[in-house]
Amino acid sequence: MIKNLNEIVKEWAYRVDNGQPNPKKSTHLYHLSEILIEYKWPFEVIEELLQNLNEDDIVKKKQSDGSYGSPYTVKNHNPDRGQELVKKNASKDDIEKIDKDEEPKVDKPPTKDERKTKRVKKDKENADTREKPDTSKFTKEEIKILKDLSGEPPSLKSIKEANKKIVAARARGIAGMGGPVASEGEAKFTEVTNQMSNKDKGGKTEHDKFLENNKEKIQDKASQFKSRKVDGRKRPNTADKNTLRQLGFEEPYSDEAYNYLAAREIHSLNELEKIKKDKNSVFYKKGKKGFNGDNGAYLEWMRTSYDGAISTQTHLEGSNLDTSKEHITTQATPDGDKVVESTLQSKYDEHKVKCGQGTKESCKKADHYARELSKWDKFKGYHDTYVIGEDKDGNMIYIPISNKKGSDMKDPQNNTTPAQRLRMIRKQFGEKIAKNVATVIDNSVDEVSNAAASTVKKQSKMKITDEVVEACEDEKMSSYMSRLDEIATDGKHAFSNFLQGSKPPWKEMSTKQRLEKMKEYQQSKLFDKDEKSRLVEKEDGTYYIQDDGTEKKIKNLGQIGLPYEPFGKIAIKLGEFKVNEETSQIKQDEKDVVKNAHKNVTTALFKGDEPDGYHPDTNPNADNGDNTQGYISGVLKAVHADTYIDMEDDEDYDVLVQMGVNGVRPSHIRECLAEKSGFKGDINTDGGRDALKKHLRKRCRITPGDEKVSVVDSEGNNTELFKDEWRTAGTSQKVATLFGQGMIDCMTTKVKK
Repeated sequence: MIKNLNEIVKEWAYRVDNGQPNPKKSTHLYHLSEILIEYKWPFEVIEELLQNLNEDDIVKKKQSDGSYGSPYTVKNHNPDRGQELVKKNASKDDIEKIDKDEEPKVDKPPTKDERKTKRVKKDKENADTREKPDTSKFTKEEIKILKDLSGEPPSLKSIKEANKKIVAARARGIAGMGGPVASEGEAKFTEVTNQMSNKDKGGKTEHDKFLENNKEKIQDKASQFKSRKVDGRKRPNTADKNTLRQLGFEEPYSDEAYNYLAAREIHSLNELEKIKKDKNSVFYKKGKKGFNGDNGAYLEWMRTSYDGAISTQTHLEGSNLDTSKEHITTQATPDGDKVVESTLQSKYDEHKVKCGQGTKESCKKADHYARELSKWDKFKGYHDTYVIGEDKDGNMIYIPISNKKGSDMKDPQNNTTPAQRLRMIRKQFGEKIAKNVATVIDNSVDEVSNAAASTVKKQSKMKITDEVVEACEDEKMSSYMSRLDEIATDGKHAFSNFLQGSKPPWKEMSTKQRLEKMKEYQQSKLFDKDEKSRLVEKEDGTYYIQDDGTEKKIKNLGQIGLPYEPFGKIAIKLGEFKVNEETSQIKQDEKDVVKNAHKNVTTALFKGDEPDGYHPDTNPNADNGDNTQGYISGVLKAVHADTYIDMEDDEDYDVLVQMGVNGVRPSHIRECLAEKSGFKGDINTDGGRDALKKHLRKRCRITPGDEKVSVVDSEGNNTELFKDEWRTAGTSQKVATLFGQGMIDCMTTKVKK
């Protein structure tokens, strides 16, 4: 923790636009917060400082000219050429003295070598001051893994055994953070990646042996792909063609392209056959607990796993990992994470001591493990899987992977709720936020949070027409009706208890009878015997009146046995399929709530930035104001764009964003942001990457849409860089931050092999 306030203020002055830190500007406070985090100040200290900043000597100190503020300003401020700090009202002699001063001057952005030196220093400071994992409560298995990994070189025997247990657990539906379906996909990704990675003494991998053992099947399947029909379906389909395009194949396809599709298909079919043998597997589990026995859904995930494993091999070959040595790809789990983190920390601590005793080789190793710990801290929050192995010097190495399913790159990079996102924006703006912006954010939070409840109420009154019954019996509604069936028969849910004694029993009811019984249950929860609403809106929230007349405060209807899925989702899906006018209107009503929230928030941001900030109508050529910059900063953080922009060229293989067959590296994201945003500078020059971040915040624009808020380019082309999609999930609304189509098109080109 750096306590030299002059050093902090100098850095702060360097980062703000005019060289004069202003505690009344939210963007200036944002920069100060970032600096203090970099200097390892405790978060509670930072928060207290920011809250009391107006009373702090840093900015309230009276200057010799009678003014208040920072004692520093910037000489010759020019973002492109650098800037130099001098005292306010400095005389010519003072300035010349500073110019002649032998101490390093902040007169231009640091060079690549200077940035690297600073990074090494920061990595070591981080390794020395970070909170160390507590190993005192490790299980015997965790201690065994820790002992193996701590060796020189590390042994992967125990972590391999642990990963096999994880893969087996995922196959049984014991899920990780992403839920049972995604967890099974990630587990299979690690399994096939390992099958492709490590060679036996004869130089063959398990995947090589798979290709040999299934040679005839693969040839036969390749012939089917050539004839454009596989198992009675038209193949290659659009998804197949997208995969081939990402891999560099163009039509007319070569034999190699057809062989790839065939090998992937046989591998996926083998996995399907294997999972179906266990009747208690995740394949058969209902609702969101599994694949509902859906062959197509499972095969889709298996193809994705295979594609991802293929792409990962390319990334590993370019990384610092020595792929000729044993390495393993494993799924991230809380228990596994703490063991790997503990290993990296103990190795750093060990070699730091040896370095201090004059062991030159240990000094290099200490630097290596300091960097690995820095990577760990940077990416641990969103690594789904990671690779553990050795570099050419025998040091343990960690490569994080963020796994996304779709090769179309349209999977969310970050999920949160609108309420959390809006509150985060408000917090980022600080207490000085314009009153009208604060009000509209609060109102939008309320509107969006209540949208799901409104939909549940409308579904309880939905007419069960012949059209509705026919649609609910269609395959496209099967997963939603399966969820209704699940809670009706599990013996645990309130709906299941409500159905006790029903005649006919649930399993003998027709679809129409089931839907009517669902409505009857919903209405019993929402209205009393006199048809008065049980829900009471009070100033401090929503209350539910129970049968005995007592009130219970609730956050969502799921707490009273009416979860959005299925008691609101059925009507919404029927509306999406345009079954009839009523359900279409229910869908539109919910959509309008979110759409209006987008419009209200963006309008308020522009209005709050008046008169100097960008406004699409009244000030279209201006820089974005503080409020709009704050929103864009939130989006950039959600997709980790700031991190990717800052990473140096030698860190390009330190992390992999795996999206289907696409292995996206930080340089791909950084270059595409520069190209598509309208940035005119060079990101590879000194200060160029900071300039790109400033450009994105200041010159790119936010625009509202029906189901999203977009961040688009600065040149008026409406090239979408990122988007926030707001939609309903479970008992609440969800905001998913994704790459925009402009970025997707650019990254697709860059990752082609």
